[in-house]
Amino acid sequence: MTGVDLVSFSGADDAVARFLRNYMLSGIPLTACLFLAGALDSFFNERIAHGPLTVVMAIIASASTFVVAASHDVGSLACDIAMVGTGLGTAFVCLRVGLVTSRLSGTEACVTISSAALLSFLIYFAVKGAPGDISVVLVSLLPFASVFCSFCVPDEVSETDPLEEAISIDKLPQGFFVRLVLAVCAFALAAGVSKGIGMIVVSGASTPVECIVSLVCIAGFILGLCLLLRTRNFNVSSLYLPIGLLMAFAMLGTPILGSPDIVQSAITGVLYNIFVIVVWCLLIDLAGRTTLTLARVFGFGRGASAPMPPSAWAF
Repeated sequence: MTGVDLVSFSGADDAVARFLRNYMLSGIPLTACLFLAGALDSFFNERIAHGPLTVVMAIIASASTFVVAASHDVGSLACDIAMVGTGLGTAFVCLRVGLVTSRLSGTEACVTISSAALLSFLIYFAVKGAPGDISVVLVSLLPFASVFCSFCVPDEVSETDPLEEAISIDKLPQGFFVRLVLAVCAFALAAGVSKGIGMIVVSGASTPVECIVSLVCIAGFILGLCLLLRTRNFNVSSLYLPIGLLMAFAMLGTPILGSPDIVQSAITGVLYNIFVIVVWCLLIDLAGRTTLTLARVFGFGRGASAPMPPSAWAF
C-alpha cells in the first residue's frame, strides 16, 4: 500500500482516501480473524498445527497480494476482494509463525525475533529495488514462503532441552493476559494515530526514512542484546515498560511541538517496531510456558497490535 504502483501521494487529491480504503479492507479482516481465532482457540489450535488450512490460507494471501500488486485498477471490485484476502490469509500466517516461535526459549526467542525483524527490512529493500514485474512476484510469494518455511521446522523438541512443566493460567497474576492485550492495543492505536497524522502531513515521505532508521536501530538492538546475554542473565520483559514510556514521550511531541516532521515520525516508527519485538517475545513466553493455547495467545496478542486504520486517520 506504500508502493507507487498501488497508491501515490503526489498530486492525487483522493490518495489518502484510497490508502484508508485499502488499509481498512485488509486490516479489519486481519484483526477480526485473529480475534476470532483467539476466541475459538479450541477449534483453530489443532488446525494451525496440522492440516491444510494454514497452507490454503497462505496461498490465498499470496494470490490476493499478486492481484493487488499487479492491479492497475485500484478501487475495482477484484482489487477490493483481493485486499480482504490479504488480511484473512495473513492472519493464519501470523498464527502459524506464532506456533513455530513458541518452541523457542526466552533468550532464543529474543535474538531470533529481532533477527527476523532485521531480515524483513532487508527483504523490503530487495523487493523495492527489483524490477517491476519481479518485485510483484517476490512480494506475492512472501506469505506462502513464510508458511512453507514454518513447516520445515521439526515438530519434536530436542532431547537435550529440558521440558518445563507448563504454568497454569491460574498461577499468573490476575488479569495478566487481559492487561497485556489492552496495553498492546492502546499503544497500537496511539502509534496508528501518530503515524497517520505524520503520513498526511509529510505525504508519506517518511516511509523510506523510517525503514532505514529502523534497520540501523534494530541491528543495534540485537547487538546490545547479544552483549547483555553474554555477560549476565537478562529478562527481556524488563524492556517492556521503558520502551513503552519512550514511545509515549515520542508521540507527545506532536501535540506539544505541532505538526510532526519526518524525524519524529521515524522515531515513533522505530520505537513501535522495537516494542512489537518485545511484545512478540512476551507472547512466545506465554505460549511456550503456560497452559494458554497458542491460538488464544497469538490471536488476541497479535490482533491487538494489528493495523487499526480508523484511528490513524481520525483527525
